[in-house]
Amino acid sequence: MKLQFSFSPDTLHKQETLSLVFTVENKSRIPAAQVGICYQLKNELYPQLTDHYVYLLGYAKNRQSVSIAVQPQHVGYHKLVVKEALAYDFLRLFKVKIPIENDNGEIAVLPRILDSSAQLGERYFFEADDSDLFSKTRMGNDPSEILKLRPYQPGDRLNRVHWKLTAKGDDFVVKEPGMPIRSDTYLILELYSPMGQNKANIDGIIESLCILSMLFLQEGVEHTVFWYDDTATQMQRQPIFTMDDLYVAIERVLRTDVYAGNLYAMETYSAQYDVLFAECSKVFYLGPQLPKQRLNLLSPQKSSKLTVFWVDDFSEVEKVDIDWSSASVQLVDCKNPITAFNEMVL
Repeated sequence: MKLQFSFSPDTLHKQETLSLVFTVENKSRIPAAQVGICYQLKNELYPQLTDHYVYLLGYAKNRQSVSIAVQPQHVGYHKLVVKEALAYDFLRLFKVKIPIENDNGEIAVLPRILDSSAQLGERYFFEADDSDLFSKTRMGNDPSEILKLRPYQPGDRLNRVHWKLTAKGDDFVVKEPGMPIRSDTYLILELYSPMGQNKANIDGIIESLCILSMLFLQEGVEHTVFWYDDTATQMQRQPIFTMDDLYVAIERVLRTDVYAGNLYAMETYSAQYDVLFAECSKVFYLGPQLPKQRLNLLSPQKSSKLTVFWVDDFSEVEKVDIDWSSASVQLVDCKNPITAFNEMVL
C-alpha cells in the first residue's frame, strides 16, 4: 500500500482554488478499514502551523482518490508537507505507516492584480530639462523626443509638422514633443506583523503596491520599492521599469520574513533619510499602522514629500482623525483596497 500526492497549480492568486489530490493504492488482498492522512499547508511569512486531516478507505486490490479544493486566503509562499499516512484495521487496534510519494511541495500565492481608476495629476509631473526620461503619456516641449505622431489639426505649429512623412502621403503629419521628467518615486513597505497577526493588512499592503506600481508603469514613471529585511537588518530595494520587475519585487517581498517589535521601515526612513531618500521627489509609505509619534518627529523636509497609506480594516470604523498629520495620509481598507484608489488623484 502506498500514498501518492499531487497538487495544482503551483502558482495562483489569492482566493483562487488550489486542488490537492490524495491517492491510496492497495495492491494487497488485505483491506484497510481506514487510511488517515495528515498534511500541513504553511505560509512561510508567518509562524503559525496547523495540521489538516483526510480520511480514505483502503479496499483490497483497489485505488481510491480524494480531491480537496483549498482557497488560500493570504499571499505568500506556502510550504505543503504530507506528514504521515496511516492505515488502520477495522477495530483501530493496529496501524501501519504507509510510504508516501512526493510528500512536499511549494505553492506561490500571489496578490490579486486589481485594476483601479487612480490617476496621476498634473502636479505629479514636473519637467526636468536635463533628464533622459520622458513621459509616455504627457506632451511637453522637447523636440528631441517624439511622444506620438498624429494628423494635422487647425492651430498646430508648422515647426511640429513631420515633413518627411507628410511628403510620403496626402495629409500633414504632426509630431507631439515629449516631456522630460523626473520620476524618482519611492514606495516603502512596512511588513509589520507581530506574532503572525495582521495577515489581511500585509495582503492589503502588497496589493496596494501592485495598484500603485501598475499606475506608475502605465504613466511611464520609473520607481523603486523599498522594504525592511529583518534578517539582514537593512532595507532592500527593487527598481521597477517593467511588469517583470514588479513580479520580481513581489517574489522578493514574499520571501522576506515579516517582523514584530517596531515599524522598522518608517524608522529607517527617518534615520537614513539623507543616505537613501534625500534625492527622491516623492515617497509613498504603505503600513498596517499609522506611526503617529514618528510622523510628528519628522522634519518639514521629510514630511513634505511623504504620503502615508494606512492599510487596515476600516469596514467597521466610522471616522478616523488624520488632520493632525503634517504628511498626507490616505486610508486603505485592507480587504478591498481597490475602493480607496478608485477616483484617487495623486
